[in-house]
Amino acid sequence: MPVFPCIREVSSNAYIRFGTLPSAETTVALPPSKSIAARQMMIAAYADAPLPQYEEDWCDDLRHLHRAITAVRRGEAVIDVGSSGTALRFIATYICMRAHVKTVLTGSGQLQRRPIAPLVNALASLGCRVRHAGTDGHAPLEITPGEICGGEVEVDTSESSQYLSSLLLAAPWTRHGLHIRCTGTAVSTPYSQMTLQMLRAAGAETSTASRDITVSPGRLTPDKRPPESDWSAASYMYETVALHPPGTLRIRMEGLRRPQDTLQGDNAIASIYRQLGVKTTYDDSGATIEKTTWGGTGHFDIYMGDIIDLVPAVAATLCGCRKSFRLYGIAHLRHKESDRLASVSAMLRSLGHAVTAAGDTLESGHYSPPETPATVDAAGDHRIAMAAAPLAIFSPMNIRDAACVDKSFPGYFDRLAQLGYDITLTNIQTDTP
Repeated sequence: MPVFPCIREVSSNAYIRFGTLPSAETTVALPPSKSIAARQMMIAAYADAPLPQYEEDWCDDLRHLHRAITAVRRGEAVIDVGSSGTALRFIATYICMRAHVKTVLTGSGQLQRRPIAPLVNALASLGCRVRHAGTDGHAPLEITPGEICGGEVEVDTSESSQYLSSLLLAAPWTRHGLHIRCTGTAVSTPYSQMTLQMLRAAGAETSTASRDITVSPGRLTPDKRPPESDWSAASYMYETVALHPPGTLRIRMEGLRRPQDTLQGDNAIASIYRQLGVKTTYDDSGATIEKTTWGGTGHFDIYMGDIIDLVPAVAATLCGCRKSFRLYGIAHLRHKESDRLASVSAMLRSLGHAVTAAGDTLESGHYSPPETPATVDAAGDHRIAMAAAPLAIFSPMNIRDAACVDKSFPGYFDRLAQLGYDITLTNIQTDTP
């Protein structure tokens, strides 16, 4: 079995075709939950506790966050978070409270196209001195640190829940706590709920009333336990199983927790794929998935506003299974690593699926076999590359910018190789953390 080298932040292409199915159940290692690990790291950072040491399976987002916290602690004046939106939003508030020098917070060109104005506006209303050093509403940011005393603040949650989570993570360490009023149509609410649950588990006192959240000041105890496996990453394994005929592929994933036991809203993937004939069996150490039927034959109409990271895998699966569908509530996909509503549509069209994206919806269309091999432009977006790859079961493809998968799932192509895909990566360089 090939073991591909680490391919961080470099240009590379992947040629993928399907080879031979594994003869038995295959155990696939998933990365740790990026969302949980990032929040654990921020709670440790605010508590002035030691940060966890690098692990081999850490994704790029976690590496950038770890480096950024370390850089703030060292008093560095320029902090580059690469393409990590999570690091940008979480670290901006942390710099305001904990940096020792005026700091420029920047990142890649891709990151500088992503919005951050709602968080900057909220921080400014709390007395923080944050200035856009480039285009208004975007990084880079110039931040003069100081104390956040606390009080009342409004934050717009219609683009991302991470603005709210960034404030929540800082709230216990303010002098008077925070009373946060959420405005706009909230999106990705399971992530802000995860933040609240983790704060409470660490000892924070919180209360919620309608769209208002209050967090009292107090010291927290960081959680040192390893995070559970990542349900978002599991979506590509569900996709791969669903694209195969019933009874032909069985995947074991260690470290996934049952829906009632996990903090991750993306566990909803199991329920979605049950409608596509994929059965999930849980035990105390993980989950096993297999396709037992061909699934429903009707139209699939699925609200995905709270599970936005699952859209690429679900859309690719429904297209590959030739299902009629509408995915809706997904306008905020436009603010991801790419304009993800446009890039997932372009990816599917390049593979012969005439989908339509308009407003906050993505809808199925007719299918025409593409030229072989088809070429997919991942647009620097890890979830586009990962959702496209399993569709090579139908015809070979080339994926441009395949290196971006390391942003959330290092070793992803190794996992596909375990499942019968033949993959050739070119123009690969390594980057030592």
